[in-house]
Amino acid sequence: MIAETQEHRIDLGTILKVATEKNATDIHLQVGLPPILRIQKKLVAVGTEKLSPERMEELMFPIMNEHQKMLFKQNMEYDFSYGVKGLARFRINVFRQRETMAAALRKIPYDIPAMGMMTMDQALKNLYERGIISYEDAIDHAFDPKELQRLLGRLS
Repeated sequence: MIAETQEHRIDLGTILKVATEKNATDIHLQVGLPPILRIQKKLVAVGTEKLSPERMEELMFPIMNEHQKMLFKQNMEYDFSYGVKGLARFRINVFRQRETMAAALRKIPYDIPAMGMMTMDQALKNLYERGIISYEDAIDHAFDPKELQRLLGRLS
């Protein structure tokens, strides 16, 4: 998907751009693995560079202000948002995993459809597919649970 060399490693902006272009819902950054995108419930590597502890900090610290870095170091986790003009917003959770920094980023598109443009069940389907609510929550709140199960492809 992305080629990189030792001299030219993939940067966070490129990861976010590829994630948006591929319509990924999540980005997982973890030491020992390349950046991973969640695309239609499948995990797909971006490039081959396995992230080191130092590389994780190089990717995440530049988008955090000093106060956010301090809270992360104190609490060993921190949630914040980051926007890239013309691309998308991202909800970011940085945390410690096995004594090293890791991060989970969720894409929040700028163009969220108006509620009047979809039915309640379509809205629940959308929230479920984006990983915001569970299958059980979607069915519990559906106007027509059987129709929602059909929309989700889970009607037996």
